[in-house]
Amino acid sequence: MPPPHRPPDQSRPPGAPLADDSDMMDSLEALGVTSRDENGAVLLDGRFADLVLDLSANNDRMMQRLEATINQLNAKIDPMIERLAEVETLLKSGSRPPTQPVHKPNANASKSFAAAASANLDGSIHAPKTRPPPAQVIASLKPKRVIIHSNPANPTLKVPSGALVQKANEALLGLDARVEGELVAIRGASVMPSGDVSFYTKNRAHQKWLMDNKHLWSKTVHPDLESTPSTYSVMAHGVPKTFDIGKPTSLAQLASENNFQVTDLARVRWMGSNEPSAKKAGSLVLSFTNKDLARRVEQSGVFLNFDFHRTERFKPRPPQCFKCLKMGHFGKWCREPARCAKCGSNHPTNECPEGLGNVKSCVLCKDGLKNKIEGIKEIDHTPFNPACPFKKAWLEKKRFPPQ
Repeated sequence: MPPPHRPPDQSRPPGAPLADDSDMMDSLEALGVTSRDENGAVLLDGRFADLVLDLSANNDRMMQRLEATINQLNAKIDPMIERLAEVETLLKSGSRPPTQPVHKPNANASKSFAAAASANLDGSIHAPKTRPPPAQVIASLKPKRVIIHSNPANPTLKVPSGALVQKANEALLGLDARVEGELVAIRGASVMPSGDVSFYTKNRAHQKWLMDNKHLWSKTVHPDLESTPSTYSVMAHGVPKTFDIGKPTSLAQLASENNFQVTDLARVRWMGSNEPSAKKAGSLVLSFTNKDLARRVEQSGVFLNFDFHRTERFKPRPPQCFKCLKMGHFGKWCREPARCAKCGSNHPTNECPEGLGNVKSCVLCKDGLKNKIEGIKEIDHTPFNPACPFKKAWLEKKRFPPQ
């Protein structure tokens, strides 16, 4: 229980500041030194009681100041905590927190430009709340297409799309076609104007499986569909021309010396022409059905009759039809009329009555001059020359590197 209030010290002038703690403690120590009896007891007087009361009042003032400071800090921190809680809720739910109602001034009152610019624009055009998926994700969701050629000698396929899809999926089930444990399936099909068929599948992984194994399932869908296994070609340099690629024993020797099977070779040919020549050595193109095997041969080289031959990946030329002479496809799948590169008649070049060789002009550019096609100025080149305007325009359109 606090002591009763005592009248103020008459010795302190009016308006003088209260003594601080250090002064009070000095006074207390002074009392302790000078006001003791012979037994050591401290003799209290009125000044000591005033000192204790001053200490108590000073402590109350400090507590009030501390409480006021805490209240000021809380007034600033509480809104920040509420705002952080709203942000956390927004991040978790993905929804926009409700906005505070905006006081709408009188419609007749005039507005400054700054007031109009800072007005709340709820309901106006704004950015979407959620971002769209990346382009790669969108592309991965689109169905992928696999084109299977049909036999040019036969008329255009007249088979309903549903029948093609059913036959294709039955063939894939029979092969137990899977990618990462998931069954490969055809989702749709359409017959193109050329007679070729487009099959649509789920994603790129399924598309790759269908392309790599097209020779296993396409023929089962329809007898007019034709496809050959995908091949990966390697070119071996400096191979003696005495190596006969037409003899099975020669190919067996090549396979034995390089640790692969003859059945791994889809095709073997000389670079340029398979016709006999005066050259003693040439480059041999080896086409493999196994991509990993082709990469190994490319990196390690080949041995033939215990001689080492350097190898590199074969880069095929852009496709040009030997039948109609146009770019973009091969003669095996061509449905256009034949065109001779030598005389321009409607027969294949290798069947020309004038014989092979000595092609000195371009039959395509001859027609271009007759039809006054822009950009055709001369014919002193063959249809296979990269300088041919028709071939050059196709290469530029497809962005092939210059030959």
